[in-house]
Amino acid sequence: MLSRRVLIIEDDADAAGVLEAYLRRENYDVTITGDGLSGLDMAQRWKPDLILLDVMLPGLNGTEVLAGLRRKSDVPVIMVTAMGDTPDRIGALRYGADDYVVKPYHPGEVVARVQAVLRRSSKKETDDEILRWQTLEVDVAAIVASVDNGGDAPVMLDLTPTEFSLLATLLRSPARPFSRQYLLEHCLPESEALERVVDTHIYNLRKKLEAAGISGVLINADPARFHSIVDTWWGLSYSTPSIASADWVTVALLVLVMIPFIVVMGLKHARPLALQFSRLRDAAKDVADGQFGRQAELVKDAPAEMVSFANDFNSMTGQLARYEKELRASHVAMAHELRSPLTAAIGRLQGMLDGVFDASPMQLEMVMKQLQHLNRLTDELHLLSLADAGNLVLEEQAFSLDELIQERAAWIMPQAEAHHFTITLRNPRTCPFRGDAFRMGQVFTILMENALRYGREGGHLEMALHYASGHYAIEFHDDGPGVSPQFLPDMFKRFSREEQSRARHSGGSGLGLSIARAICQAHGGTIEASLPETGGLALLATLENTTGQNQLDSATADYEGATASAQVAALNVSRMQKLMPTGAIARTQLDSARADWLVARARLKSSEAAWRNARESLGWTRLIAPQTGTITEVSASAGQVVSAGQTVLTLATGEARDVAFDIATPDAIPPLDKAELRVSLLSAPSIQASAVLRDITPQADPQTRTWRVRATLINPPAALALGASVTVTLPSTGPRGYVIPASALSRTGDRPAVFVINPHSQAQLRAVVPACYTASSVIIASGLEPDDRVITAGMVSFFMLLIVAMGVFCYEKLPRNEDPVFTIKTAVVSAQWPGASVTDTTRLLTDTLEKKLQETPWLDYLESETRAGSTVIHLNLRDNTPPQKVQDIWYQIRKKMQDIAPSLPEGVQGPAVNDEFDDTFGTIYGFIPDGYTLREVRDRVETIRRELASLPDIGKTTLLGEQQDQMVLAFSPARLAGMGLDIQAVADALRAQNAVVPAGVMRTGQENIAIKVSGALTSEESLRAVTLHINNRYIPLTDIATVTREAAEPPAPAYRVNGKPAIGLAVSMAPTGNMLRFGAALNARMTVLSAGLPHGIEMVKVADQSAVVSDAVSGFVRVLIEAVVIVLAVSFVSLGLRAGLVVAAAIPLVLAMTFAGMMLAGIGLQRISLGALIIALGLLVDDAMIAVETMVSRLEAGDSRRHAATHAFKTTAFPMLTGTLVMIAGFIPVGFAASSAGEYCFSLFAVVLIVLLCSWVVAILFSPLTGTWLLPEKVRHRAAGPGRIARGYGRLLGLALRHRLATVLIALSALGLSVYGTTFMQGEFFPASDRPELLVSLTLPANASQPETLREVEKLEHALAGNSNIERYSTYVGSGAIRFYLPMDVLLENENIAQIVVVAKDLQARDRLHGQLNRLLAAQFSDIITRVSPLELGPPVGWPIKYRVSGPDYLQVRALANRLADAIGQSPLSREVNQTAGEPERIITLKVNQTAARAAGISSEALARTLNTLWSGSVVTSVRDNDRLVDVVLRATDNERHSTATLSSLTVQGNDGKKIPLSAVATLVWSVDDPVIWRRQRLPFITVQTDLAPGLRAEAVSAALRPAIDTLRAELPAGYSIEEGGAVAESDKGNSSVFSVLPVTLVIMLMLLMLQLRRYSRMLLALLMAPFGLPGIVLAMLPGGTPMGFVALLGVIALAGMIVRNAVILISEVDSNLAQGMTNDAAIVAAAEHRARPICLTACAAILGMIPISHQVFWGPMAYAIIGGLLVATLVTLTVLPASFSLLLQWGTQRKAAEER
Repeated sequence: MLSRRVLIIEDDADAAGVLEAYLRRENYDVTITGDGLSGLDMAQRWKPDLILLDVMLPGLNGTEVLAGLRRKSDVPVIMVTAMGDTPDRIGALRYGADDYVVKPYHPGEVVARVQAVLRRSSKKETDDEILRWQTLEVDVAAIVASVDNGGDAPVMLDLTPTEFSLLATLLRSPARPFSRQYLLEHCLPESEALERVVDTHIYNLRKKLEAAGISGVLINADPARFHSIVDTWWGLSYSTPSIASADWVTVALLVLVMIPFIVVMGLKHARPLALQFSRLRDAAKDVADGQFGRQAELVKDAPAEMVSFANDFNSMTGQLARYEKELRASHVAMAHELRSPLTAAIGRLQGMLDGVFDASPMQLEMVMKQLQHLNRLTDELHLLSLADAGNLVLEEQAFSLDELIQERAAWIMPQAEAHHFTITLRNPRTCPFRGDAFRMGQVFTILMENALRYGREGGHLEMALHYASGHYAIEFHDDGPGVSPQFLPDMFKRFSREEQSRARHSGGSGLGLSIARAICQAHGGTIEASLPETGGLALLATLENTTGQNQLDSATADYEGATASAQVAALNVSRMQKLMPTGAIARTQLDSARADWLVARARLKSSEAAWRNARESLGWTRLIAPQTGTITEVSASAGQVVSAGQTVLTLATGEARDVAFDIATPDAIPPLDKAELRVSLLSAPSIQASAVLRDITPQADPQTRTWRVRATLINPPAALALGASVTVTLPSTGPRGYVIPASALSRTGDRPAVFVINPHSQAQLRAVVPACYTASSVIIASGLEPDDRVITAGMVSFFMLLIVAMGVFCYEKLPRNEDPVFTIKTAVVSAQWPGASVTDTTRLLTDTLEKKLQETPWLDYLESETRAGSTVIHLNLRDNTPPQKVQDIWYQIRKKMQDIAPSLPEGVQGPAVNDEFDDTFGTIYGFIPDGYTLREVRDRVETIRRELASLPDIGKTTLLGEQQDQMVLAFSPARLAGMGLDIQAVADALRAQNAVVPAGVMRTGQENIAIKVSGALTSEESLRAVTLHINNRYIPLTDIATVTREAAEPPAPAYRVNGKPAIGLAVSMAPTGNMLRFGAALNARMTVLSAGLPHGIEMVKVADQSAVVSDAVSGFVRVLIEAVVIVLAVSFVSLGLRAGLVVAAAIPLVLAMTFAGMMLAGIGLQRISLGALIIALGLLVDDAMIAVETMVSRLEAGDSRRHAATHAFKTTAFPMLTGTLVMIAGFIPVGFAASSAGEYCFSLFAVVLIVLLCSWVVAILFSPLTGTWLLPEKVRHRAAGPGRIARGYGRLLGLALRHRLATVLIALSALGLSVYGTTFMQGEFFPASDRPELLVSLTLPANASQPETLREVEKLEHALAGNSNIERYSTYVGSGAIRFYLPMDVLLENENIAQIVVVAKDLQARDRLHGQLNRLLAAQFSDIITRVSPLELGPPVGWPIKYRVSGPDYLQVRALANRLADAIGQSPLSREVNQTAGEPERIITLKVNQTAARAAGISSEALARTLNTLWSGSVVTSVRDNDRLVDVVLRATDNERHSTATLSSLTVQGNDGKKIPLSAVATLVWSVDDPVIWRRQRLPFITVQTDLAPGLRAEAVSAALRPAIDTLRAELPAGYSIEEGGAVAESDKGNSSVFSVLPVTLVIMLMLLMLQLRRYSRMLLALLMAPFGLPGIVLAMLPGGTPMGFVALLGVIALAGMIVRNAVILISEVDSNLAQGMTNDAAIVAAAEHRARPICLTACAAILGMIPISHQVFWGPMAYAIIGGLLVATLVTLTVLPASFSLLLQWGTQRKAAEER
């Protein structure tokens, strides 16, 4: 049997070879061809039995080959391709393919499919389909169409596969209409997926059929058909109206005519719009369904806007269709390119597995070749994907493009030589570039390989590198065949190949140029292709060069800086050469300056060379100028000079033409923005052009002494070409540069500089190069920009005035308060459980709440006060709690209490959280009635309160002494029992009559009518008029009870003014308000409102914080003025009038800047900030004094004022900054102490920080300027020789240096004695306030009632009446005074306490009154606890001495507290020893016989309610009295409820209504119990507290009591403790918070000292001077008994910074002298004598500035500490420090000598 023939048409040789091997193994005869045309030819000649056909083929694609085959043969065809999508398969099978195989495939599967197809084709087909129409016959199986015209043979129609498919489809359904979309999907291949293509094929098919005589197969749409349908189905009939009236006929005609006209015209205009919208909607729907090529048809007469919109829509869909087609084609090509090598590799490997191929190295190498090709394709596709997404990562580096091109050319040269291909680089040059060298090399390789692959054998590639307009252009031009012009736009698309390269074996992957363009675009460039006229293909890569310009800019900046440095160094050498003969400088300084000049000159030459190289590398061209007088055969650079005075040099860069020449002086050149030059040709002067000046060198050439100038020609004629000789004409102009006042010139380092404001409104210190100096101005050659504004003296003076004005404005706007605001870190949680005992309340309520509250963050401790049925828990946060976190903590507590409330016992009310303890009601008014009741006064005050709500900055308002009313129905239990009435029945009857229940609404057709029921109780009279119906009897209420209106029980706290009952109105200010302005507004409003009060109501101002603040601020301002006067006096006396004025001018500037800083920081004027201003006043002039003293010394040496000011700035700015920062560091513990005391004093640190920084700024900027204005031009030298003080100090200093060791030992001894002296100093937390108020506190036994407390108060008020020391007083009964002063220890409400605020007439009267009250209370009120105390400063403390006794058992705690109280009471240092708990109260307990009670039908609950009604009263209803509800209380008469006999004779009613004596079911038992239990951290405790004996302080009394307390502590049982509280504990907390920050202060000081002194020995020496202020502190404070309190401690810490600062000044001067070659002692003596005056001046200013505040209560201890400490420390600095330094230097010298030996 003959072998069946198989033709393989496949362009991949490897894949075809694999199939050939498998088919030959099955005895098939196989032939392979690689393109479509040869495949068709081979099919006709060889007549194969089956064809394996690829789709993607060179020449003709597989679909076209299949169509050609089907025209002439029905040979079986199997499509073998990588295009495996369903449309691809359907299209191929419809074209006539018999099977379809998708790559990659198994070769065995292909062989099996070949065998199956050949088996099917061998059978005779019996179901051939023949279609006929008229004379047309279509054989579908044979794919033949013929027409029988009656001849011998039918005429065969020449149809394309698409046309045949269309014809067969139409003939199968002759009467069916087909849509384009249907024909497109079933008859056309996917590659022609455009609906309009169907029209083309139909048109061609119709023409061919008509030519063959066939008609009617394709029927056009017939418009007449529509009219036929209309005529048939649409008929019209007309009727004639039978109306006789002509008018009606006219109306009917108008209606019949106009209505259709209106409708038609409306539709005519609306229809195009609606139709266009409809078309757009349909098109949009199709686009949403994926038909991206869908076009919206345009409607005639549609609005222009809609037509434009439709056109835009069609344009968009067209772009979408094109993008989809390109994307589909790209995916098809990608799949083909990837699957082909994969198929070949898999097939060859499978062949080796099946034994078709040998597993030889050659076969494996072929597999590896395909896999490498596949790997390269995936890498290239990945790179293109990254580039498309913008994620291509470039590893940028600097390299040269020409070197990279030559390197890649060398790589490819071996391949080129093998094909006799030459590669050359034309016009090589250095081309610096910054980018990814690897990627750019990849581009060059691709372009070279492209030329090599497609160029002709023995061809040539020429590469050229150009630079123009900041871009590099790299050209690749080969002399190959090139490409067709139509292919140029598609060259850079993926998988794009020209025809001759469509086979991979003869070309690349089609991705190379795409990759090259992507990489260039990532570098900011591109690649374009063109066809030169000379033939071949030219590829041009364009890259932007930013590296060269950046290098040139950097080199230019370095060159300018080096020029300026060289100029400054030369000027410095010249100046020192002039000063050398005068002896003002040492020889070493001149040598050092010369060395600096040599270094600067070397740097200048190096930077100039780098600058020239940068310009040349940027693209300056080689000049070949043949004319005489020009440069020839050299590489010219911008501004190059050959000889002095040459003016005929031409240059060029890029397309622009520049001219460069020399000038003798820069004054000949106008400013850059005005320079316009005339350039004329030397040989023809009439040929001219204008030129714009580009630059001029900052200095003259050292050889030619000329400046180089460069200008750019503007539109030059052709004659002014490269190399032409020209003449430059310069316009006449004055000096070049910017002229500024001489006073505006400053320095930065060693270079001249000016302060400028740049175009961005930023102030900068800009280095400049001066060209020349005049008497009053300076010409700046370079360093300034045209838009810069130089800050001159006029501008500075304006800023000074502006600062002063700003300071005055801020001072007026600053808030005024008495004390700084600090956070009260205490909250109170309270809850009530009516009826519960103390024990039950403690165990079941207090303990439960405390457990939950212990979860609070930042908790310090809990203190609870538990009484029967109520608990009050004080929650105290730690002192270091950040203030900004406190409110959030309170919020968390509220949430915790809400969460726990459901789990509390039944009947508990609450818990409630109160955290508003920091509300300060500084203004209080009392309203005293005369003839009016308190209720009437309350109503009047409520009206005033409402009027005040609109006042600006008002905070909260509250009423004091407001008593709630109740209406009491007092009845006799015996009488009620005798009448057979029940208490509950009476209550129910009243409640039913007064109930508020809706009665309904009557709704009628016209209106709604409300229905009401009367009977509501509105007054006492309405109660008295009530008649009860009980037990079928009518009983008037007055027959069984009396009706009275009285104050509610338990009573609310009462308020009294000057011994009379009153209603108080307390007002607080909003936090953002100004107390002075608010007080003035409040007083004005109250004056108006008080005028409207009736006679009989007197308004008394009880407290006025605005007046207190006004007095305090004015007092502090007065003290501030005194301090200013003292400091100015020191300045004038020590420095002279003019120098003193300079210092004086600094004070208002510093204060103005300080007030502005305080405004920004939110710090107002109050006790601490004003004190800080006074403290800082003595420090703020220190820097100004030093600066002025330095200027005066330079003026004495003969310098001008400007040079003296510059010298002062240069030599003192940094040392003064270091000293200022050291002093600020001394106040750091004040600012960062994490405690309430630290928070109270924080503004001290903040204000000192602002003041000192502002003083340094003023000293270095403004004081030198004011010195140039106020100081004389020449200052005479002081009198010959030192004065008496100086001579005395010289002798003292000499003595100290001669006896160095003795001096140091004496100082150490004094320091030791002072340390011992501190043990005799008294301590203090904060002193008492200097306000005239005294607080008189009365505490009765815990079970005392408020009426009893009121009786004691009235007794005390009677004793106070008529006292001449008293201005007024107010009394709070049942509570402590409201917080009218922030640092107050506020007492909670309790019936047994009262507090009287007594306002003395002045401080002296307060002191006298204090003694009188103590004696009065001791004599007449010894049976109760009393205390008289002034207001406190700082965080409130209360009783100064407190001891807490705590433990698990309350009885044991009480016994221990009694022992402790006895021990303290035995001390003569204590007064009024008392305990917070431990006093029992009497109670009556009813022991109920539960058996008898149940038998009588009585329960304990009912019995308790009955007793509560009788004795305490129960609320039965409420009377609606205007806007208030008044409770109606039912209780027994006063006589019966105040008598215990009532209990004995009481009868109760059982369930059956019988009256049963109480004694029958219960027994009365008397006992005692504790009325209150205090707990701390859930342990019971009792506080034993005491006041101090007169003249003593808490620290001293605590120390005296410590032995007795320690003895008692030693005897305590396990689990019990005694802890100290009060002032000592609070002081320890405040001090510890300060000490904890001291390490930070020390570290900062050490860093600053090391930066300034630069040696460990100097740093330690300066730091060790700080303790030597202690002897002065002890001497100043101990004799007068001034306590060492918290404020004084802050002063001591700040004093350390002042001492160290003075030490730094002296040590720095000594080191400077040593550097100039002086001996050790000479350097020390010179420094001490030179710095003695500024140190003494600043010390005197600080010391004398403290005098005005030394007599104040709060600041006095700090003032004494600073005065004494600084006085002694200054003496130590001027004597002990030089001696110590001398010893240190001697030790260093000896050690150095020992090391040298």
